[in-house]
Amino acid sequence: MELEDIVEILKNDPAKVIPDLLDDVREQYGEVPYIMNFLKDMPEIFIPKTLYDNSIMREFKHLDQETVELISIGVASTLRCEHCLKMHLRIAKRKGLPKEKILSAIMIGAVLSHASVLAESKKSLKAEYPDEGDENKEERELVCTPDCEVCKTAGKNLDQEAIELISIGVASALRCQHCLKMHLRIARRKGISKEKIFSAIMIGASLSNAAVLAESTRALASEFPGENVSQKEENGKREQCCDPDCEVCNIAGANIKSVTSKSS
Repeated sequence: MELEDIVEILKNDPAKVIPDLLDDVREQYGEVPYIMNFLKDMPEIFIPKTLYDNSIMREFKHLDQETVELISIGVASTLRCEHCLKMHLRIAKRKGLPKEKILSAIMIGAVLSHASVLAESKKSLKAEYPDEGDENKEERELVCTPDCEVCKTAGKNLDQEAIELISIGVASALRCQHCLKMHLRIARRKGISKEKIFSAIMIGASLSNAAVLAESTRALASEFPGENVSQKEENGKREQCCDPDCEVCNIAGANIKSVTSKSS
């Protein structure tokens, strides 16, 4: 979505804009996610959020749509956000991503979750027992090596660029500085562009936000049942958390190369 389009949307009546945005989501992804349905009666939140989402997830310039979804799946599994994960699994399935690649992304999330716990715990332990370690060495906190579990887990189904971008997105969502720095160094050595790396980081940040919203709005809805029509299921199906037209696809989108342009 170009800046001119955003300006035009902001000029229009919210009562017209919201249905149009929801229709666009349905057309693109076949459903409306839970968060969007929950927020549609709050135009002051819904409209800017949806526009922000669009700028992340659907303006592909540097990453292709497959990579965006694989990063999203890795991050969602790491955050243990069932709603985000199911949403992006459905999108991935519709886009024809093979099960093997999807499983590899999930396994990367699992491996880095483990690594982040070790990294942070080791740092805290060292702080409490400073005299029992080697303080003369430069501490780099390499939580994994270039020949690490991540690469071994995913290497059969994903190329090295995809592995590192998923790892960076997951490390960002986990807020694991040591994991992130390690994979940033690996990505740089492998020649992955700064724009692609930034897109992966933004996907992690965006899905972290979506996960919080998903769990919180569902908890809110359970405590105040029937007070917001947006809590209802659409077409008999519970809607999921991440906007398909969401922050993930959109931030990545600013730096993602479209599959269509890639193949043409």
